[in-house]
Amino acid sequence: MRNSINLSIGLVVLACFAEAQPIKSLRQIVRALESSQSVSLYSTADSSTVKCGTPLIQAIRSQWSALSPQSRAELEQVLQRPTLQTSRLSPSGHFRIHFDSSGYNQPAIIVNGQPIPNSHSAYIDSVVAVLDYVWNYEIGILGYDPPPPDNNLGGGPEYDIYVEELGTSEFGYTDWPYPYDPDVILNGSNERHFTYIVIDNDYLGFRTPGMNGLKVTCAHEFHHAVQIGAYGLWNNVANNDFYFNELTSSWMEDVVYTDVNDYYFDVVNYFRGLRDYRGSALSFAFFSRSSYAGYERCIWGHFLAKRFGRNIMREIWTGIRETPFLKSAEKVLLDHGTDWGTEFSLFSYWNYYTADRADSARFYPEGKNYPRFTPNMTTNFTGSTSTIASGSYPLSTAMYEFQLAQDTITAIVSNNEVQAILSNDMGARQITLMLSKGAVSAPHVLLSNGLTAGFSADDLTQWKTFYTGASTKTDLERVQLAASPNPFRLAVSARLVLPVEDPAAAKASVYFLSSSMALAYTGEYDVTTEFGTRMIAIPAKDIQTRISSGIYFVVAKMTHSESRWKVAIIQ
Repeated sequence: MRNSINLSIGLVVLACFAEAQPIKSLRQIVRALESSQSVSLYSTADSSTVKCGTPLIQAIRSQWSALSPQSRAELEQVLQRPTLQTSRLSPSGHFRIHFDSSGYNQPAIIVNGQPIPNSHSAYIDSVVAVLDYVWNYEIGILGYDPPPPDNNLGGGPEYDIYVEELGTSEFGYTDWPYPYDPDVILNGSNERHFTYIVIDNDYLGFRTPGMNGLKVTCAHEFHHAVQIGAYGLWNNVANNDFYFNELTSSWMEDVVYTDVNDYYFDVVNYFRGLRDYRGSALSFAFFSRSSYAGYERCIWGHFLAKRFGRNIMREIWTGIRETPFLKSAEKVLLDHGTDWGTEFSLFSYWNYYTADRADSARFYPEGKNYPRFTPNMTTNFTGSTSTIASGSYPLSTAMYEFQLAQDTITAIVSNNEVQAILSNDMGARQITLMLSKGAVSAPHVLLSNGLTAGFSADDLTQWKTFYTGASTKTDLERVQLAASPNPFRLAVSARLVLPVEDPAAAKASVYFLSSSMALAYTGEYDVTTEFGTRMIAIPAKDIQTRISSGIYFVVAKMTHSESRWKVAIIQ
């Protein structure tokens, strides 16, 4: 995000209101901003495809101090709380819905692509029913904290929803007061605000039209109200992670209304557009604040929910009260016996298995509806050695294809440098991949088809590579049955991985025996499949206070088999 907005921004914003439409559109505002070469403002993708206007508001909010008093006053006039003709309380009493019973903003029910005349009351009936359902689901069932009251600014203590004509692509947005109220500043840079939501009056012409558009908008925007009001925003530039807000809200749509699936339109941008924001073949950084808004990364939420249960997202938001997203997620993953590097690598691996490669039992439940991952680069395998030289950003995934006569080998490469992002070291890292019939000088693995795959980078500990074959849709790397990491440094590594060959085992009893064969620790663990390998994961926290430094014999007993390893453990 850039750090300043030209002081003429207010004039540019007001210029967009020369149009005939009497009600503002955030998309119109942003288009006007983007069309002015004198304005330097963070932009989330093409404004014509804006789904949720909330990140656009946040972008202006985060740079509020860069504006002149005149520009602030002009923006306050444009982005003020709407005034509509009437309002209605929802049956639960949680919401007050503001709407017009006549005129340009009059709501309508859509049937067969046409608005039904005088159906505004029926539309509001649907709005109140949907909103009460969303509140009960997100607050009552999922356990998120509710948004705070707004001191009766909308006519009462209820949460305010405004129904307006927003066009055909902007589903809605969540707004909060100009300027910032110093009373809501928490922990230095974490801010909580009361908010209100604006939604469309009919969802006519939308990619997900009518009632389904209304449903996902309410689920999406209400979670923004929860995020901003109950958990907070980190608004300094270094910690401006609003893509995670959008990621969560888009994921929440499918949690609350799993049969609607508007998010399918957005994940295409992740799977088919995984390029850096300049359009090059370099990987698109997961944390990027420079292009897409974040909707497309909602698959991270689906990944985490499948791995750990949907409550893990609430745990991350709870942590955001004290620390920004990346650090909060890192702590939560450690609490679950894993870490960023392991999970991001596994996430990268999952993203190969979509469309015709999908496996709803092992990977994404709805993965068959996601597109295939478009490779970053492709080269022909010459029959001796082929090389791909490229670059990748911290915390990013890239996929490279080697095309053979009878098969295509895909190298899935993940960079796991979370600490680099936290220290603002976000430049591209140079990497080289090789596929050869013979030996290669770079660090390499032997593939099951007899070829050798090599990979080189400055710090190999920050990377994970996987190799898959298109003909079999399976992993090609030969399974290594050594425990890893070895030595197991408890203060550094989140878990010890014990690979096993037993394809049917579901549970294992694991024993740590000292060099004198004394039992030091025992525990029961699941046998799972990760990266195509059957394995047992022992969280470091399980043994950290129970085992001292030394050499241990580790034995895993399953129903029909037993595996053994020798592991060095360092406290």
